Amino acid sequence: MDSYNSHVSKEYVLESTRRDKKKTLKKIPTYVIISLLVWVALVLGGIYIAKTYVDKTFLKQTEQVKKSNAQLIETISEELNTTREEMLALQKELSAVQEELDSVKDELQQTGKTVAGSNSSKIVLTDRVLELDKQIGDLRKQLKKLEDAARVY
Repeated sequence: MDSYNSHVSKEYVLESTRRDKKKTLKKIPTYVIISLLVWVALVLGGIYIAKTYVDKTFLKQTEQVKKSNAQLIETISEELNTTREEMLALQKELSAVQEELDSVKDELQQTGKTVAGSNSSKIVLTDRVLELDKQIGDLRKQLKKLEDAARVY
């Protein structure tokens, strides 16, 4: 019977140890769960704070880019308007010079018919025609530069 008693007492010891472990295990999960919940709350709070910070920073940078783009567009528009005005002025000047050149050519033809022997008047008119041709060439070059500048914008 000793072996039976010893076997029963071993079982009793094992069972009481199991009960103690169950009590201990019941206490540990409560602390572990609370610790895990606190840890998860801290992590989620940190993620929320980081996301909020990133969103605010992104919005600020987006606003700054929009402002700088608006200023750049305004500057380019002003430059384009100025270039257009200069081109229109040059076109008017070019038209005026062309009309004057045509008028001088007509006068030269009429003068050539009426004053066939006057070389000095022909030379003066030819010089004037050459000067006007040069002005037209210069104006065309300036107009081309302005058109190229307008295409860049």
